[in-house]
Amino acid sequence: MKSPGLNKHIGGAVIAWVLIAAGFSYAKPDAVPNLVGEWKFTVVNGVSYKDVRAPDAEPVFASGVPEGVRLVVSQQQGLIFAGYLEVETNKQWLTGVILTDNSILMQSADSASRNFFRGTYTASRGKKLIKGIITGFEELTASEPGIGSEYFQLVKK
Repeated sequence: MKSPGLNKHIGGAVIAWVLIAAGFSYAKPDAVPNLVGEWKFTVVNGVSYKDVRAPDAEPVFASGVPEGVRLVVSQQQGLIFAGYLEVETNKQWLTGVILTDNSILMQSADSASRNFFRGTYTASRGKKLIKGIITGFEELTASEPGIGSEYFQLVKK
């Protein structure tokens, strides 16, 4: 016959182990990257549809440095940060997190559009980079509700 007390100890040990394992997955890296500042945005390669309501829409492929785009991280507290993405005169609020493997997850939004970023932070020879992918969409209520996916690169200025 099993002891109810032993079952409680085993169950407690399993829960403690799960909590410890979960804690390690979110532990701070040795050196948290400082992301505060302005970042130059470059589209390495991307595709979009300008208006998803158009029945004969053609995809638009693009690359290069889009004009009037600024990404600014204005505040950072450890592994979380905030700022904005400015596209011409439109400002989207930006939030993000740094994972322990230096992966970066960000999202930006305004009243009509959303963007989701996933990238990796690297620093070499004084150059700080984030490379990854971005997906975004504009609300169907926008004048031209579009969607897009891109490979991007951010270089800290």
